[in-house]
Amino acid sequence: MLNGPTVSLNLLPKSDEAEKVILGAMLLEPDHIVPMVEGMIEASDFYHRAHRKIYRTIMELFYAGRAADLVGVADHLSDAEGLEQVGGRLYLNSLLDAITTVESVPYYAQIIRAKSWRRRLIEAGGRMTELGYHSDGDITKTQETAMSIVNEAILEKGIEDEIHPLADLEKEYLERLKAEKRAGRPESYLTTGFETLDRRIPDLTGQFMVVAGSSSIGKSLFMLNMAYKQAKKGIRVGFLSLEMLEIALLDRLLENHAGITDERRKFTPMEDLSKKAGEILRLPIWTVALGTSSLFGILRQMRQLVLRDEVRCIYIDYLQLIGDVISSQRVGELEDICRHALLFAKKYKVGVVIGSQFSREAMTTADKRPELWMLRGSGGIENAADVVIGLFRPEYADKTKSSGIMEIHWLKNRNGRRNIMDRMSCNLELQRIEDLAGERSEEEEEPITTLVGEKMQKKIMKGGAE
Repeated sequence: MLNGPTVSLNLLPKSDEAEKVILGAMLLEPDHIVPMVEGMIEASDFYHRAHRKIYRTIMELFYAGRAADLVGVADHLSDAEGLEQVGGRLYLNSLLDAITTVESVPYYAQIIRAKSWRRRLIEAGGRMTELGYHSDGDITKTQETAMSIVNEAILEKGIEDEIHPLADLEKEYLERLKAEKRAGRPESYLTTGFETLDRRIPDLTGQFMVVAGSSSIGKSLFMLNMAYKQAKKGIRVGFLSLEMLEIALLDRLLENHAGITDERRKFTPMEDLSKKAGEILRLPIWTVALGTSSLFGILRQMRQLVLRDEVRCIYIDYLQLIGDVISSQRVGELEDICRHALLFAKKYKVGVVIGSQFSREAMTTADKRPELWMLRGSGGIENAADVVIGLFRPEYADKTKSSGIMEIHWLKNRNGRRNIMDRMSCNLELQRIEDLAGERSEEEEEPITTLVGEKMQKKIMKGGAE
């Protein structure tokens, strides 16, 4: 009988030299080296536990605006009683001796990343071998598990999770419950800025939300209005656009804030424009006109927004512009992007909102209203998202109408009910979305699969079957 391969821990791929070079360079010139390696490697990519701790400490101090050099790191670790865990001051000093040249830093970072990937691959191979020997007879379940192992090894960078018993959360959780009793919504909650949405999503913290719709329906408009409403409440937000320049985003914000159209702006006194523009520019909004469509490049920008600028909610406009994989692999890449967005939201406890196009087939339906299947690669997007809303304007299906209404279709909601619809005010000229006073949601029937016959369908509608 064949036995699975055994791998000695001493033989796992690693490069002590590369790890020391990177850490030494970071300790010597943190202001120059940290932005260079951030996004290329993470703490989990280092083989040695002490090196992982040193890397995390440097990054923590750097984004807190504190000294992240040799002296700063040594003092911080000493205060945290962690200095001996990394070998003491002598070991930190020895890292400076490993430095070659600054130009070689990306080369050594690539070595660390490659070694880390190979270790994950070896671990995945062991899990695959174990699966082959001990899986049950359910071939479909085994295939899904195997694919999950492969995806984790190839696509995911390690996330070192904190493991603790529920008892550790007692104080935080009880305080949260008390706050709810006192005020209905604790101040720590991340509001969407709209009462209509807040009724459905009590807290956007750690949530991955997809704002979906057909082309030109108003996805960018909707997300920018959410960001604007949050910023007016003092919430720090980031808006990453692959479609519009930062100046174009400011133009839209000015139209909304000042209540003037693009045409009227030409006849508005400069003094008034300057006042309104100044109010916009002082809002806690960080705009990024992305120069890259790379997933990991975007994740790097997102980490900087969270760690450096303390942003609590990040908007990305939009999903289908991310990445550059050929069309035959595009669905898998979209699923991967959404999975990373979900993990990012959970890891950093922020809201992540991404716009997504509906497929062209969406325009072939009778009334063109949103449904989950209309999402491109809907399986992966739907599975990853905590919330999926579909946008619709009645005039989009009937050009003769001018309703001034944006319909919000709740296609998925882990926080509450789905298959309901809310209405909001939509003024395209002023680039403005608003709550409608006294507006109530319309409950929509649960979609019934076309495989269900007419008799069964009638039975379901009468409540005779689940």
